[in-house]
Amino acid sequence: MVSIPDPDDTYPRFTTAANLVDVCLGRAPNGSPGTVGLRSVELLDAAYRSAADGGSVVAVNELYD
Repeated sequence: MVSIPDPDDTYPRFTTAANLVDVCLGRAPNGSPGTVGLRSVELLDAAYRSAADGGSVVAVNELYD
């Protein structure tokens, strides 16, 4: 018999939110530096621009031209 794993054991989905709360309360260091957020937004921006242009290649460095 195959058992289905508990999703909470396989993906810590609340860990980042809990870290944010702990950072705000001064209990923990920031586990998600701003550069991670910046790079994520850049990637999404490039993906959206690519999709809007029929799938053309959009390099992240082109976002700032």
